[in-house]
Amino acid sequence: MPLTAMGEVDGTAAAGAAQVPERSSVKTSGTDGAVPPALPQARPLGFSAKAEPSQVGLGRPFVYEIEVRHDPADTYALPQPLALGEATVRKVESSRVEQGDDAISRFRIESALYDRLGEAALPDVVLSVTGPAGARELRIPGAPVTVISTSTGDELAGMHPAQELRVPSFRVVWIALAALVAAALGLLAFRRWRSWRARVAATPAPPRPPEAVALEALAALQAEALPGKGRVREHHFRLSTIVRAFVEASGGPEALERTSGELLDALRERPLPGLDGSAFASWLERGDMVRYAGLAIDAAAASADLEEARAMVRAVTEAKRAEAAREKALASAPKGSTIAGGTSPIPARDESIRKAAPRPLRAEIVDADDVASGEER
Repeated sequence: MPLTAMGEVDGTAAAGAAQVPERSSVKTSGTDGAVPPALPQARPLGFSAKAEPSQVGLGRPFVYEIEVRHDPADTYALPQPLALGEATVRKVESSRVEQGDDAISRFRIESALYDRLGEAALPDVVLSVTGPAGARELRIPGAPVTVISTSTGDELAGMHPAQELRVPSFRVVWIALAALVAAALGLLAFRRWRSWRARVAATPAPPRPPEAVALEALAALQAEALPGKGRVREHHFRLSTIVRAFVEASGGPEALERTSGELLDALRERPLPGLDGSAFASWLERGDMVRYAGLAIDAAAASADLEEARAMVRAVTEAKRAEAAREKALASAPKGSTIAGGTSPIPARDESIRKAAPRPLRAEIVDADDVASGEER
């Protein structure tokens, strides 16, 4: 039965075999000019290939999914190394399931286009096939993708193919009293295990601090050394995503889906402690020039932008820690006392202290009555 899917490219079956070319050959030059024999084409029951979404923003990820229905005796695999032309391969997942007398092999390739706008066709992917009939290959025609300059929609996250769920069925035959007792004990043990498993699954893992996530992502980006490989635009796309995600996670306004101007306006209304607004505005403007205006910068300048991002993350982290420490000190201090870095609410009877000339804040706690008596003297 042929596969039917919403993909851009479908392979159909006829008379129990996929309608694919009999053979494919690649001319190679050798000392004698001979062409090596091509591998025979595999004949699966059907295949499909699709890009999801088919319209994607510049620098945003999309998934290229290939699905092949074939004889369970055959094994299909992606070429190594895998290349998709102008698209950058970010992650590859492979799976295989068997349904009746057929097997389905799926390949999910997460990719992104950083230097291409408009219509783009992914290159053909040649799958290697092994089985009782020997070594063969299957050429999958590339699917089309449209790349737009504006970033709209949400990034793909956590997409997984459907998995078959098998639920065990327990049928106990009560033959004798001993069997009845054994089954009751087994059922009791199973219920306790299921209850324990549910409690464990319901306990969420504690979230990681946003600064730890951001610094780890910056270190990984720095290790890839993309500017030295001529991939400066991709470097700044990923750098901007890391910093914007940190701003959101640290209590700032939404940043991932806003333009730089909209983000700066939001930060003026809802400032983030420790973030230098003018320096951050210059950093955003420089990144936009590289990503969208094609500004050419060298690897040293790109590395400097990454170090500036790391410094901003650390500055915001230190400011939030200091703010939390001041709030904790104010909460634990006696009512009406003064603490370096901030004061707790002053009682109404000491309202005259509010109107007095400001004095330097003292590190130690001072009783409010002593301050008032000193003002009278």
